[in-house]
Amino acid sequence: MDFQLPVTQRLALAAVISAAALLSSPARADESPTRLPLTVAYFGETLVHPGLTVGTELSLVRGGSGAIVLTGNLGGYVHSRNHVGLFASAEVGGRLTAPFGLYGELLAGAGYLHTFLQGPAYGVSPDGAVQPAADAGRPALMPTASLGLGWDLQRNGVAPLALFTRVTLFGQFPFNQRLLPHAAVQLGVRFQ
Repeated sequence: MDFQLPVTQRLALAAVISAAALLSSPARADESPTRLPLTVAYFGETLVHPGLTVGTELSLVRGGSGAIVLTGNLGGYVHSRNHVGLFASAEVGGRLTAPFGLYGELLAGAGYLHTFLQGPAYGVSPDGAVQPAADAGRPALMPTASLGLGWDLQRNGVAPLALFTRVTLFGQFPFNQRLLPHAAVQLGVRFQ
């Protein structure tokens, strides 16, 4: 019998199995949240358009080697000669950490993206003349999905921080009445 599931159903099944594994693992008594960590990362929209994110995260569920985390981020990037994007976003997802500190994570969420032209804007006056105009920008919904890999240096007492990289796919809706996909790479540090 050929048992094929669409990609979205396979991802949903993997998320449910991961969450069940996390919830069934016993919590360690020595783990107690003390403060919210600070994350700072380079945010390269299509890798080469520079930006920055600053954020924090909260462990919603922890057990064994896994955790379900909620992140919150503020950020922006400059797509030269095209636009500047500013955003606020939140993601939730799972993170699995090996005993020596290497971890992988999968996050998904949504946010608000506001883009401005990266250059002068012009408008047409009632008499038909073209003249410079202020750019109030364009608001957009920003769905996100991130796949990350990191190294938790606190796991073995090296330092109270973690290094990470994430590949993030995000959308801009509406853009000409459609969803415009973007990709970004994040390289960052989480101060714990």
